[in-house]
Amino acid sequence: MDNPPAELKDPGLRLLGRLAASVVLWLVTFAAANMILARDPPSAAVRAGAVAAAIGGLLPWIWMASRAITMQDEYNRRIHLIALAWAFAATGVFIIAAHLLSRAHYIVLLMVLAWWVSIVLTSRHYR
Repeated sequence: MDNPPAELKDPGLRLLGRLAASVVLWLVTFAAANMILARDPPSAAVRAGAVAAAIGGLLPWIWMASRAITMQDEYNRRIHLIALAWAFAATGVFIIAAHLLSRAHYIVLLMVLAWWVSIVLTSRHYR
């Protein structure tokens, strides 16, 4: 059995393959940047380059994920929009809380707070 021509292949599968490749690229650039930064290089240019490489490796994933979302119908796009809004808000609150609690030497309080929130969310999920 012959393979179908490229123009007849499922565009969703091509997008999924590109999405997977972009995740691998992100992981490789992130790991490389972490390895470089773990050595604590004295050069600011090397540190900035490592950060730029890690961020640059993330951008194709963001592009592919946005393409995957735009291929969906209006209902699914709305779900992703609301999920991203909640994720953005929760991440902002978590980063600010973690920073301030760490500076105040109350990082254990953050762990207890995360545990409490997890219990509340889990109990709501199983109602």
